Amino acid sequence: MTHPTFSRRAVGAAVLAATLLPLAATAQTSLPAATAMVRMHTTHGPIDVELYGAHAAGTVNNFMSYVRSGAYTGTVFHRSVKNFVIQGGNIAWPASAAAADYVVTSAPIVNEYSDLRPNVRGTIAMAKLPNQPNSATSQWFFNLADNTTVLGPSQSGGFTVFGKATTPSLATLDKIAALPIVNAGGEFAEFPVVNYSAGRILRTNMALVERIEELPAKASIGAAERVFTYLEAAYPQYAPPGGATTGVALGYAYRHYAATGAYVGTKDGMVYYLVPALSPEIHPLGTVAEWLAIAEVHGY
Repeated sequence: MTHPTFSRRAVGAAVLAATLLPLAATAQTSLPAATAMVRMHTTHGPIDVELYGAHAAGTVNNFMSYVRSGAYTGTVFHRSVKNFVIQGGNIAWPASAAAADYVVTSAPIVNEYSDLRPNVRGTIAMAKLPNQPNSATSQWFFNLADNTTVLGPSQSGGFTVFGKATTPSLATLDKIAALPIVNAGGEFAEFPVVNYSAGRILRTNMALVERIEELPAKASIGAAERVFTYLEAAYPQYAPPGGATTGVALGYAYRHYAATGAYVGTKDGMVYYLVPALSPEIHPLGTVAEWLAIAEVHGY
C-alpha cells in the first residue's frame, strides 16, 4: 500500500493543527449502539466498522467467525455499483497465494432484518441469494447511499444490517466506490479495478481487504489509545495503521508509523506529532481531552 509523503509545509505546528482539525460529526440516521468494532485494513485505507451484536447477534457472530478464522484475509471487493453498494467476502487472494479462490463458507444463517436497522449510507449488511431470505453466508456489502426502500422487507425479506462504518471510514468507502468498473463476466460483471487496462485481472489490479482485526473495547483501553485509533482512521495519509508500533519514551506514550516515519504521542494531557525525517521538532496538536471528545463523537 502506497501512502502520500509528508510535505515540508505540513511540518509547521500551525499548519499541522489546521490540517488535523476535524470537522463536526456528519449527521447520520439514528442507529443502535455498537457493541464491538473491527478494522478492515484495505488497500485504500482503513474501514472501521461498529457492530450491532446486541441487535443482530446471529449475524454478527457469523461475521466474526469468518474474521477470527482469517477467512477474510486478502479478500476482494468484487462488486461495485455506483451510488448503491460495494461488496466483498466472496473471493480470497492472500498475498501468499498463487491465485484467487472462493471463501470457504459455513452454513447459511437466519435473516435478522429489522426496520430499526435500515440500509442507509455507511451501513454493512449481509448479501444473499435472490428470493431466499435465509441464504447469507460470508458475503457482505457496504451501502453507498440510502437504500432503505430498495433493500427493505419486500426484497428477499430485507437485507440484514449488522453494523456501520465510522464517519472517518466513509472516505475509504468512497475511494473504492470511485474505482473504474469492468465486466469480468458472471458475478463479476461490476468488478472494480486498480491501474487496469486490458487482459487478465491480477491481484495488483484489485481492491483488497488485507486483513480484519478486532479493536479493543473502549472501556478496556486508555484515552491515548482511543485518540490514536481515531487519528489513524481520520488521517491515514499521516498515520497509516498497518504496521504501527507503540511505546513509551521520555514521558511520551506514542505510536510510530513505519510507512510515513511519523510519531503521534501524548504527554501531560497533550497530543503531539513528530516526523524526524522532516524536522526534529515535536509539535502540539491540542489536548487529549479535546481529541478524546472528537473520537467519542465518531465512535472511538
